[in-house]
Amino acid sequence: MTRQYSLFILFLSSSYLLVNYQLAAQQLSQSPRLCAFRNNPSQYYPCALDSLGLNSWSFYRCPDETIFDELLQQCSKTDVSNSYPSLSSTDDTQLERISNFIVSQPVSDARRLITDFDDPFSIKKFLLERVERAGGIFWSNGQPLMELDEKPVFDSKSSINSKLNYFSYEHPYPPPVSEDELKYKKICYFTNWAQYRSGSAKFEPEHIDPFLCTHIIYAFAYISNETFLIRKVEDNDEDLYRRVNALKKRNPKLKTILGVGGWNMKSYAFSIMVHDSAKRKRFIFDTINFLHKHNFDGFEVDWEYPGIRGGLPDDKYYLTIFFQEFKEAAIAQSIVTGQPRLLMAAAVAANAEVVSNGYEIDKIAKILDFINIMTYDFHGAWQNHTGLNAPLYRRFDETGPEAMLNQVKNENMLKIIGLLRIRFFEDFGVAIWLKSGAPAHKLVLGIPLFARTFLLAHADQNELRSPTIGNGTEGPYTRSAGFLSYFEVCLLQSDPQWTRISVPDGSESEYMYKDRDWIAYDTLSNIQKRAAYVVANNLGGLFVWSLDMDDFNGIFCSNGTYPFIRNSLSLLPANMASYI
Repeated sequence: MTRQYSLFILFLSSSYLLVNYQLAAQQLSQSPRLCAFRNNPSQYYPCALDSLGLNSWSFYRCPDETIFDELLQQCSKTDVSNSYPSLSSTDDTQLERISNFIVSQPVSDARRLITDFDDPFSIKKFLLERVERAGGIFWSNGQPLMELDEKPVFDSKSSINSKLNYFSYEHPYPPPVSEDELKYKKICYFTNWAQYRSGSAKFEPEHIDPFLCTHIIYAFAYISNETFLIRKVEDNDEDLYRRVNALKKRNPKLKTILGVGGWNMKSYAFSIMVHDSAKRKRFIFDTINFLHKHNFDGFEVDWEYPGIRGGLPDDKYYLTIFFQEFKEAAIAQSIVTGQPRLLMAAAVAANAEVVSNGYEIDKIAKILDFINIMTYDFHGAWQNHTGLNAPLYRRFDETGPEAMLNQVKNENMLKIIGLLRIRFFEDFGVAIWLKSGAPAHKLVLGIPLFARTFLLAHADQNELRSPTIGNGTEGPYTRSAGFLSYFEVCLLQSDPQWTRISVPDGSESEYMYKDRDWIAYDTLSNIQKRAAYVVANNLGGLFVWSLDMDDFNGIFCSNGTYPFIRNSLSLLPANMASYI
């Protein structure tokens, strides 16, 4: 029997389980101390479960290259052989001894299924049918692959209440300190259409500095409207996958993630897929294989947006189920193959109404590794007046819905009306997610490396909220209506006929105008203030949209290569000051 495919089915009677669950719940409330598994000290569990033989029902895993130190009660970078000398002789027989559990002999059919692993759902179905949910755990590599009794065990806060939380970092006991979670994320998007631009604006994977970002998200793959499986968009996507992932040879710490969706995909395929259990399972299985085939480290859902643009009113509930099932399958695949678990992320809205209708924030925040909040496109030529693309705070003179179109809330903003000072606590941008239960360290603030352009209705009315009649200046390279990349903004700023205005009152944004053209953009100084906000408020990091819109080859802005990305992401230190 090889260690890789060791398999155990654990059977317990329902009455035995019920009594021990109640005893365990009682002892857990009295003794929160945590113990390390002797055969695998990178995992640990509440010590109270040990004497009851239930230590395998609720356990947690330390980050890579760390073990759980029982004295310090935390994960530490400690040499395993020094802390647990007996581990050097660990063999498969140790895995067969689980305290107070009745361990059956391996089931030959089930062993065949795990050996020929190609569908985690068929394995689960096979086992559930045979044990009839009497209670037990499916084991592989000495680790539980899935819980067979799907009924809640402890109270609502217990990790055993969810099949996903075997590796959860959200727990009432001291959480394992994940090194990845404690590091600021510096996320950069690679777009597979920038390859078609002309001249010096043509962007390919070889232009990427692999040390500039901690994560690169490849935008985008789509979901087929016919098969409801993941599909490529560009003819050369597979070659681009290979070239983007080749960057990890130069920087092994770099993570690459495949983004699925984007604005052009709309909601139909997402909505149909998540609503249908069979389609979800097929998509999840196919996508996990697709990601590993092309050497990606994770998966991002960029659904714009659940419940609208062709979606269904209850999309948000099924999206939560989809995330839950995807993570379950990713964990199972990781345990069986020994590969790191795939990361899971989502790009989400910052508009209050879209957020409310599109996401179960408190639930998906527990499942996802991080959440990219698209805190931009607050104003554009689709409106009938000028406005800022990504203002940091609301301005003093903004009221009503306009006051909510900002990246973050400013709790220190004061408006003086006579002798009355009013403090504002509007819910917009990041604040919507925080208020609804998302932990700060999982939220990543979006930085647009593009400007929005407007055509003024009257050349002499050129202030904020001036009337407009459509899209303004189009970039000579991006060639997109109402849109300029930052390197194209640099080209325009060399023309002295443009009037540049810095907007006061906390929005930390700029605009410029010439004749009837009006452009909302941000300077490097503005972007750096977003980085300061992230650090001050313990957010998870910054993401930039996108690599190709910075002056990546240093010829347009006269400030070196990647001036905006390099001089903003670099302001984030390696590690967060505190864990929230």
